[in-house]
Amino acid sequence: MSSRLRHNAGALVALLGLATAVPASAQGARGLGIDTTNFDHSVRPQDDFFRYVNGGWLKSAAIPNDASSWGAFNELSERSRTALHSILEDAASSSARAGTDERKVGDLYASYLDTARIERLGLTPLAGELRAIASARTMADLPVMYAGFARIGVGSPLSVGVGQDQKASTVNILQVGQGGLGMPDRDYYLRSDPKSVAVRDAYRTYITTMMTLAKQPDPAGAANRIIALETALAGKQWDRARLRDRNATYNRMTVDQLVAMSPHYDLRAYLRAAGLRDARDVIVRQPDYIGALDSILAATPVSTLREYQTLKLLDRYAGELPGTFRNARFAFRGRTLSG
Repeated sequence: MSSRLRHNAGALVALLGLATAVPASAQGARGLGIDTTNFDHSVRPQDDFFRYVNGGWLKSAAIPNDASSWGAFNELSERSRTALHSILEDAASSSARAGTDERKVGDLYASYLDTARIERLGLTPLAGELRAIASARTMADLPVMYAGFARIGVGSPLSVGVGQDQKASTVNILQVGQGGLGMPDRDYYLRSDPKSVAVRDAYRTYITTMMTLAKQPDPAGAANRIIALETALAGKQWDRARLRDRNATYNRMTVDQLVAMSPHYDLRAYLRAAGLRDARDVIVRQPDYIGALDSILAATPVSTLREYQTLKLLDRYAGELPGTFRNARFAFRGRTLSG
């Protein structure tokens, strides 16, 4: 049995009764309580509770060909996708009136499936965003640009959002932390083992491909510059072990104190553009990263930052672009990174 399967199964498999990923409509009536179907009674619970609860499931389950791991939450996701697919198909084939939610959902789904039109449009749907990137000429232009892209889910070197205060659960508060890497974390940039080097080479190829498809100048040079920038960011970011320290990542301060940590990159301008001008307090996850990022941005040519943001945009929306973009993204993120 694959260790990926075994470690991801978890006791929830048996407790939730997720034996197979089938549509909800085909599951029939279910009772409440603990499903013991997959218990392995040949194992004493006091000897190996994991095997006792999951043994039956482990003997019969297999990782699907299109997945890199499998477990209870994967099965829940699969069922959710199946249910959503049914809803979308029904909406697309319905005779709902124009302007209704059902019609909007159906039309959106149909547009996503219209691959011939997607191919014809090319990068046209991103023309406005590409113009916004091209218009960034100085350091002073960056905050507004980054804030605009945050609104459409495109990342930047700083992660900014509003979430629950970990020490005051009734309060939502501005939170700021490290971000901006195109690979999962800092180790992918800093390790020198053969596997890490191979992944970086694949990432360089991916960037070059995306920039070539988008008809950007000097794709190979842009890939090198983007990776150099992200490596500089990675070198100042915290590793996984330190990120798990809940006290170390809880640094509450005023927005004025945060802004003072970044003399070149105008964080106050960012907050205004992001609709967060009224924030007074903030939790800073990695305080030393703020100053380091400020220095990195100040030392990086704006032309490189435009290339970096172009990649972020293309990577984020590759799934809605022509097939060459989708395939390039899957080759790196689906195969190289996820197996």
